[in-house]
Amino acid sequence: MKKFFSFVVGKPVLALLISLCITLPFLYFLPQVKTVDNVDYFTPDDDPDMVFYHKFKEIFGNDEFFLIAFKAENIFTKENLGLVQDISNRLEDLEQVRDIISLTSVDDIYGEEDFFSVEKFIQTIPESPEEFKVLKANALSNSLYLKNLISQDGKTVAITVFPKEDADDKGFRKKLVDSTMDILAPYQKQGKRFYLGGMTITNLRLSQFMKSDLALFIPISYLVIVLAMVLIFRSMKIVLLAFINISLCLGATIGFMGMIGTTMNNVTSIVPSLIMAICLADSIHIFSRFLSFYSQASGDKLQALHQTLMAEYKPCLLTSITTILGFMSLRMSSLPPIRDFGLIASAGIFLAYILSFVFLPSLICLAGSLKREGSDLGLFNTLLQWFSKVCTRYATGITAVTTGMVILCLAAIPTIKIETNLLEFFKKDTELRQSIDFIETNLSGVETIQISLKKDAEDAFLDPVNLKVIEMVHGFLAGMPGIDTVNSYTDFIKDMNMAFHNEDRSFYTVPESRQLVAQYMLLYGSEDIDDYINPSYDHARIVARTSVHGSRELGDMLLKIDRFLEEKVPPEIRFRITGETRKVVNIVDYLVEGQVNSILMAMVTISIIMFFIMKSFQLGLISLVPNFFPIVMNFGIMAFLGIPLNTSTSLIAAIAIGIAVDDTIHFMYQYKKQLSRTSGISKAVQNAIMYKGSAIITTSLILFAGFGVLMFSSFVPTIQFGFLTAVIMISALAGDLIITPALLIFLERKNMING
Repeated sequence: MKKFFSFVVGKPVLALLISLCITLPFLYFLPQVKTVDNVDYFTPDDDPDMVFYHKFKEIFGNDEFFLIAFKAENIFTKENLGLVQDISNRLEDLEQVRDIISLTSVDDIYGEEDFFSVEKFIQTIPESPEEFKVLKANALSNSLYLKNLISQDGKTVAITVFPKEDADDKGFRKKLVDSTMDILAPYQKQGKRFYLGGMTITNLRLSQFMKSDLALFIPISYLVIVLAMVLIFRSMKIVLLAFINISLCLGATIGFMGMIGTTMNNVTSIVPSLIMAICLADSIHIFSRFLSFYSQASGDKLQALHQTLMAEYKPCLLTSITTILGFMSLRMSSLPPIRDFGLIASAGIFLAYILSFVFLPSLICLAGSLKREGSDLGLFNTLLQWFSKVCTRYATGITAVTTGMVILCLAAIPTIKIETNLLEFFKKDTELRQSIDFIETNLSGVETIQISLKKDAEDAFLDPVNLKVIEMVHGFLAGMPGIDTVNSYTDFIKDMNMAFHNEDRSFYTVPESRQLVAQYMLLYGSEDIDDYINPSYDHARIVARTSVHGSRELGDMLLKIDRFLEEKVPPEIRFRITGETRKVVNIVDYLVEGQVNSILMAMVTISIIMFFIMKSFQLGLISLVPNFFPIVMNFGIMAFLGIPLNTSTSLIAAIAIGIAVDDTIHFMYQYKKQLSRTSGISKAVQNAIMYKGSAIITTSLILFAGFGVLMFSSFVPTIQFGFLTAVIMISALAGDLIITPALLIFLERKNMING
């Protein structure tokens, strides 16, 4: 390494070219990085439930939908029904639309004795008040329409839009929603307010918040960097060098995403702020040590730089390795975006190390003179002296308080909610949240639970015995708390039976005759029923809509349904709960599994490395305290503040382990060095604090600010991620400069270690 750094310092232009050759291939792919207009990437493709769901959609069509709702004192007027008709007709013409269901497009069954016909519910918009009154009564008495297309009070109407899923066009949702808004725009100008909600809208808005976050985070992160460097080093030249190094690292990291074909999504969008903060931390360690050596080197910049690189490469290498291990533990997750995050973050940290020890030194060599007085350490020295005194004077008290805090947090950890609630990802004042609240208050929920029932016998669901199984499941679902509406194949059969008997309500039942059911299906010519039964009548679908969004509550609902189906459905009928709700519940299971695995892997590997670095079992054990203290604090704070473990906060533990260990290594590495030069642990601790404390404080505060930037997000999980990670940085700082020194001194006084 001595020869290598002599080459870097001696031939900076060549070293600069080498570092550019390393990064240029990545930069080439930078324009190819794509952001996504969906969040379809959050489930493993090999998940058995998802494999079944994809096959299920091939039979019954994509169950994704969104609603366009509006309210009027009387929906049943020529103006309002004309509006519904016009919007429905124009939506049907859109390329991205698979189907439209509204009062003006849906079919209805009209019957007399021994006869019925299927016609449009509204063939022509009525003229007289009496006709509107009859139309309203019919709409409010139809179970297929009520709370799906029309509210119980008849004042809110909805148009249901089913997108045509296009695997080759990831932007189909955006195109559809943009076209929809263009259709609605003329009516909005007239004062009509529309409420849009459903999976399509939620999916798109999640991706749009991610894009707006990126546009905000990167400029603010740069602002934090510039301000921090100016305050610390008081040199615009140093600020410029750090800025160039960080920008190259950021560009290469994002380019790496383009190279491997990873998209910028709601998880990977955290990477830019993370990499900028970590690269800046490496730069600060180098500049801090360089300025110190430079002031002692009689103006010999190259000698000071060489000394700096030799002094810092090993601790920085160890911190990079341990941080990479922390992030690579996320590769154990079953969720693709979390795995991608772990890989990209690890690649970025590797690039940050290479550039900080090849590219940045080359820039320093070529930058001319740098001010020796660039860093004002007066405030740092005063603060570090205070840390030393506190740790020495109150070692026993600090150890006791820390132990109490850890016990308190550990006791609170089991109370953490494991929850993914997409609705609560949005602030209450967002348009999406307000729209969904309106829809679910006036109509029914926008979440669906899909039940698949299949019997391996052609025409199985023409048999009244099997139809009554569907009706039984339908009735159970309808009686469950949280279920707003249920629709199934039997709704149509019962409607046909009633119409066939001159609209006699007492015949709104499943017929006892298989031949009669078969006759009904021959007479029924509408495609509306295709969403609930396949052409061979051996596979049926039941759809329940719910306003429950939390994965825990949904999971409990699915468990109850599953138990009921196990008990009541005959063994010859195969059943399965499927759909987006099943996917959300499964994601939570994957999160828990991934969280446990990644933490265990990171803890074990980093522990082994710390024992190896310290070359002492005692010191290795002590060095684990500042690494795991922030993790325990993180989960404790989550428990006390009611922050759930979700798709964003699940990343924090691995990140905290990876980053918190950095300053621990720098401190313990220096402590061991000081211990070999001085007599006594207390003196070695104090010297280590004074020697490395300023860089540790600086990097911790910058990481605090860097992650704190995420709190400016409009996306609730990102805000939680930013807050918790910022708190972890402060916890790690306390662990390195207060708790660990106090613990070392306490153990020395108790004669439990001898250095």
